[in-house]
Amino acid sequence: VLTDATAFRIAELVGASQLVTGTFQVDGGALTVRARAVALDAGVLRVAAASSGAVVELFGTVDGLADRIVGGVPLRSTEMVKRPSVSVLENYIKGVIAEDPATAARYLTAALRDDPSYDEVRVALWSVYTAQGSHDRARAAIDAVPASSPLADRAAFLGGLSALSAGKAADAVSAFDRLAAKRP
Repeated sequence: VLTDATAFRIAELVGASQLVTGTFQVDGGALTVRARAVALDAGVLRVAAASSGAVVELFGTVDGLADRIVGGVPLRSTEMVKRPSVSVLENYIKGVIAEDPATAARYLTAALRDDPSYDEVRVALWSVYTAQGSHDRARAAIDAVPASSPLADRAAFLGGLSALSAGKAADAVSAFDRLAAKRP
């Protein structure tokens, strides 16, 4: 946990104009999230707000709080954001933070089984398989990211890296050429 002074210092170091800090509390199946936004130039509390809801409605609860913090300014198009269920997110997070690659792969595979469209899981699986030297498995995981995904270009690049690492230079060059053609 960072102190307020440390959070302020980090915000200043990265050139932020505002700092949002907060807490969350889970009580059974209920979630309460509290946040406060501070204008760093004046050092004053700009807004403080709280939002509550069921844990399974995590994203809606946080989005409601974000709306109050930013004053209704749209942060992003919600239609473009893929929101997994809480159980899928839990497996994804456990997989990402797991120290053992086999454990990471088990959690990530469970997340992918429950939500095959959550492409961030495929990117995380790519990292696990690549670290294990399983370049063909890494490529298979990342090649399943559809061209319509916001992660498609990243996936194509990672697939090219996997091909290169697996000794398939022609496949790698082809993947990189397709990417280069998209962004001349």
